[in-house]
Amino acid sequence: MGYQGLFIRDYVGETPDNAKGPSWTQSPDICISGTVPLKDPLSLLDMDNYNKGLPDGDNQTPLQTNFVYARGINTEQVGITSTIYLYYVDTSIVLWPQNWKMDTIMHTEGTNVPINAAQVVAQAQGLAATIEPFKWTPPRQDNHYCLVAWVKNGDDQLEPPDL
Repeated sequence: MGYQGLFIRDYVGETPDNAKGPSWTQSPDICISGTVPLKDPLSLLDMDNYNKGLPDGDNQTPLQTNFVYARGINTEQVGITSTIYLYYVDTSIVLWPQNWKMDTIMHTEGTNVPINAAQVVAQAQGLAATIEPFKWTPPRQDNHYCLVAWVKNGDDQLEPPDL
């Protein structure tokens, strides 16, 4: 039995059973729309867009509020609720989770979840996304950051991941 739960890809075409590919740095499932929210965030739930990696977004604007969306596909035969945690990190230290930060990330939907977390619901083998975006302010000019999305499925979703 392979991966079970909400699955966020590293690249277009990746599947939970075939998680090997050319890149882990351009996830089509983390969309940064910059300082303007997506006109139609429900487009994140369109299977054709999912298969093509759309909407495309990697538009970071430092020192301003950026709108960030995350999505995944449910690998299970039943509907699920999962929690997506979002972190940012300086590109040079992305491989060290202890350096991932959340201090300038806010998600306002839901009252019982941490500020860098969003609960999403997916139908059986369907898509789920943060229709209400995360709001993130990159803290420095002249610096590129990586965003990391971490999904918690099953029990204890509201307990942040142990990085």
